[in-house]
Amino acid sequence: MEQRFLISARNDLAALRDHYRRTLPPGLRHGQKHLSEALNRLADNPEAGIPLPSPQGLRALALPIIPFVLIYRIRGSRIEFLRLCGMGQAGRP
Repeated sequence: MEQRFLISARNDLAALRDHYRRTLPPGLRHGQKHLSEALNRLADNPEAGIPLPSPQGLRALALPIIPFVLIYRIRGSRIEFLRLCGMGQAGRP
């Protein structure tokens, strides 16, 4: 299944990378590993995330080790990633 990061999610990724580079460089590699594992899991099972109460069909996949939430939606044969939020921000995609 094709996966696409929308601009908002790409901005979140860039901010996350910058944050880890400044504050905890070893955490960047650790976070990338867990994000990659989550993306592989979604490629195999796109409905692994929890459905959110949204008319847009949004879903949330928690990445508790990092701790972040990946907000996405399924559009045909594509997964679109909208946001990568800190656990406390997940209610604001």
